[in-house]
Amino acid sequence: MRVSLLGVEFYSENRGCGALAYSIVEILKQICKKKGDNLHITAILFSNHPVVIKDDDIEVTIECIKIAPKKFTYWKACKRAFADSDFILDFSMGDSFADIYGMKRFFLASMLKELAIKSKTEFIMAPQTIGPFSRREAKLWASHILKACNECFVRDTLSKKYVKELCGRNALLTTDVAFALPYKERIIDKKEGIVRVGLNPSGLLWGKESGFDAEKHVSVDYKEYIECLMQAWKKDEMVEIYLIPHVFAEDGSGMEDDLRVCKELHKKYPATVLETGARTPMEIKSIIASMDVFTGARMHATIAAFSSGVATIPFSYSRKFEGLYHDLGYAYLISGASTNTQEAVKKTLAWVKEYKKLRENVKECRKNIPDKQRVFLDVLKNM
Repeated sequence: MRVSLLGVEFYSENRGCGALAYSIVEILKQICKKKGDNLHITAILFSNHPVVIKDDDIEVTIECIKIAPKKFTYWKACKRAFADSDFILDFSMGDSFADIYGMKRFFLASMLKELAIKSKTEFIMAPQTIGPFSRREAKLWASHILKACNECFVRDTLSKKYVKELCGRNALLTTDVAFALPYKERIIDKKEGIVRVGLNPSGLLWGKESGFDAEKHVSVDYKEYIECLMQAWKKDEMVEIYLIPHVFAEDGSGMEDDLRVCKELHKKYPATVLETGARTPMEIKSIIASMDVFTGARMHATIAAFSSGVATIPFSYSRKFEGLYHDLGYAYLISGASTNTQEAVKKTLAWVKEYKKLRENVKECRKNIPDKQRVFLDVLKNM
């Protein structure tokens, strides 16, 4: 099986992008094993760092093409890769097929999608959040791409409705592929009665350094929210707090770096455990999976918790959270856009105390995932 893979990163400060990449590789590996095929992936990435994935049963090779839109050789390599592939999968980083990140980014991503369409190789918009588009020219081009691709998958009902309104297409509803991200169970020496709380504080929402206008999107004062949680947990001897970054540079220099925030909180609250050793999305998921309850504002960090059976309290700053979790029937979500700070704190603290109830609800809602994934997996199996 030969696949071109767009809109993911194996090596990224944002481990959510990495979670998408490693999850789809895991899915494709399982399909190839059943078919008796080897797997060759050509990934078009911002990083051309070599990617090696070993498997005992099949041969897996990953060829990387570094994104360089100003070079003719880049477009030539992409064109050749598309022609040589059985199909093309485009994830748009999960939620980046929109114009909210600027027209330059939208234009460059759409150029690659256009090349994929013109290649005549089966082009699949993989499960993602689509939109919003505010500019007329972006709406027109996005509409063309969505109508021209061979298959269009969305990971939430809100995106399905948006695509229908934008271009008239009935997108196929599935869920996020990151539910398939592998991880290893950790052996935990846990004290009797202690509740392990995993906290993923978001560098995106923490300060203005990220460039994200939190006041425009979120009604909760995020810093005050986190501080109130920390103050409450500091007084509770039965709670252990683990600070777990999900978007970070190795040196903590990223513009929306979670690790910088974690270090700031750890300095102020030294009784916390600062998790800094994990590097890959799988390693971070393994840490998250060892928690009793997890709360965070990075969606793929919360997916790591949910998919490993941990009581999960997502903090939402965009419709992608509500869309994904409501479609799974899960209601324990803090809506940062429609909740005030005091209510968000009150709900989070109460739900942490009720983590066993949440864990049972997660268990029930996880039963919905295989059915939701099937529509996407069936298409891949038939390619």
